[in-house]
Amino acid sequence: MTKQQQKDLDAQLGQLTIKELENLAQQVEARQKLIKEQLESEQFGKIATTAIEVSKAMEWVKLPKLMLTPNDSGDAYEVSYFVKTTASKTGSGATTRTAQGVNGGDITIKKIDTINPISVFRDAENKEYATLKELIYALKTPDGKPESERCWDISKKGISSSDIVTKYHAGEVTLIFKDGTQKLVKDAVEEMKAARATS
Repeated sequence: MTKQQQKDLDAQLGQLTIKELENLAQQVEARQKLIKEQLESEQFGKIATTAIEVSKAMEWVKLPKLMLTPNDSGDAYEVSYFVKTTASKTGSGATTRTAQGVNGGDITIKKIDTINPISVFRDAENKEYATLKELIYALKTPDGKPESERCWDISKKGISSSDIVTKYHAGEVTLIFKDGTQKLVKDAVEEMKAARATS
């Protein structure tokens, strides 16, 4: 846009009423939404086409429900079967829940990583770890025991590695993201909570 065109546009906008500006803003928002939906439809269509090709190659009569999950380094995806997990049993029945999306359920390290891929984890002593598992082996409980002893992902008892970090070490562990930014876990969790509240 030339300076003259910008000047003409500014003059035209200056003559619009507040109501007309609101209508214009709504039109722009609707157009952006339409473009996003068209792009998603096109790209999701490519995924669906690939899924059909894979289904034929595997000789599946019906394509099973699959789930794409970013790997630890965030530069590729792992494909797995989508399964329901039992949340709890009460009385004679069992309550089941499906896997939560990024915007649902508890905020986990994996969900933070999905939004902004994590490069390394840094502890309070400025030591860096490439994976969450390595970090857990280095962390200690308040009484000095290794966190790995109560980590479900490692010892198959206690709580998950993500919960250990987000609930007990959020103020000391720093996430260093692939884009070069870094945040304490507690700050990353609060930002995700705020983002969910506004969505």
